[in-house]
Amino acid sequence: MATAVELSDVIFICMSDPYKQSTYYRSDAEYAYTRQRHIIPLVMEKKISSRWMERLSSIENSYNDRFIEWWTHEDVLSFLYDKYLDVIRTLFEYEQQFDGHSLYILYKQCQSNTQSTYQVLNTQLNQPHDRTLPYFTYIHFFSELEKQFNPLDIKQYIRYLLWIIYAKILQNFFKKILNN
Repeated sequence: MATAVELSDVIFICMSDPYKQSTYYRSDAEYAYTRQRHIIPLVMEKKISSRWMERLSSIENSYNDRFIEWWTHEDVLSFLYDKYLDVIRTLFEYEQQFDGHSLYILYKQCQSNTQSTYQVLNTQLNQPHDRTLPYFTYIHFFSELEKQFNPLDIKQYIRYLLWIIYAKILQNFFKKILNN
């Protein structure tokens, strides 16, 4: 715990009844206080609403909490669905091996050869599916990929990463409470 306090500016103290009664609680809190860390006490109760559990499970199952390169095939399909790119989603629905790393390679291809990549995707969509890929949809697809790989605001990205870390901490904490 001392190392965690030393490496942190802010300390979340999750105070459950058993933790408050332990001798470690007082020593942890005192150490953080003497090291002049910001302390945020969180009062924990065993009762958890189903709404929180749904939210926590959606965080766990969301593609947004992983780098694109680690996305599964289902994550890619969810991303395309969420971004209203159903036409492009049609291309990858039955390509089970098309995962986040494949999407990254396609993004790089779009970056270096915009027109030829569009033509290849349009041809692949046209032949078996008898559909065309509107050029503006292709631009929207490329734009959404760029947003994923090149966040515009580093502060916003850091806030996003901190939220993911916070959500994972809460998720693990609630799982432990439920298991007790």
